Amino acid sequence: LSTMADDAALVVPTPAPATVTAASPEVFDALAGLTAPRVETVRRWRFGVGGAPQSDGATAGAPAGAAGGPTVLRQVQLGPLEATTLSGGDLDGVQKWLQDNGYQLRTEISAGREPYLSQGWSVVAMRLTSTEPLDGPLDPVTLSLPQTMLSDELIYPMRMSAQAKTPQIVVIYTLGEHRMQRVDPDAVTQIVDVDYAGSIAGRTDDATLAQVSGSGTYLTTTTTTIVDPAAITSDFRFVQAP
Repeated sequence: LSTMADDAALVVPTPAPATVTAASPEVFDALAGLTAPRVETVRRWRFGVGGAPQSDGATAGAPAGAAGGPTVLRQVQLGPLEATTLSGGDLDGVQKWLQDNGYQLRTEISAGREPYLSQGWSVVAMRLTSTEPLDGPLDPVTLSLPQTMLSDELIYPMRMSAQAKTPQIVVIYTLGEHRMQRVDPDAVTQIVDVDYAGSIAGRTDDATLAQVSGSGTYLTTTTTTIVDPAAITSDFRFVQAP
């Protein structure tokens, strides 16, 4: 997410209350390095008129509290970001809490939380609180769900993005025991590219990647291009590929 705005906030629905902590600042640089195409130089010989030998080089890339209001479970300050985990509450109650705490969301985006709240999901609300000018990227954060939330699939919430005004490009890195693939209904109507699939075992010393790869070191990078956000009907759902 890039912005020139003076203020910004992010509201993320999660299937269970999430714990928000700081991630290693270099985690996405590490991912970019791990998934970068490997460049190989291949020399090919061909013979022209008179049999004079010639060679050329080619490169190849290997796939490498009020009624209806939510309960504030925890609130942490991570540099210029304040992150609050909310649980419970209905749409009006959560919206009032957000407004009372400095969040401003378009009405249609706020309404996009209703399907999640009705299913008992929680919310993580993050906003900039720094009074100093910011220039450059913010450090990444980690949202961790309880270990009791065991599942055979991974879910990335996307339904609220149906209110986006411009095409969306979403890059998802998944780590597990095997390659992962999208299986949600929207996967067949969007442009989904697998950019990388392979093990990162022994290839990085990034602290955050070491932490989140405890259940598997097979990394899959999936880029999804959504030309018409209004057509979004489902979250991204990932399961093990055959």
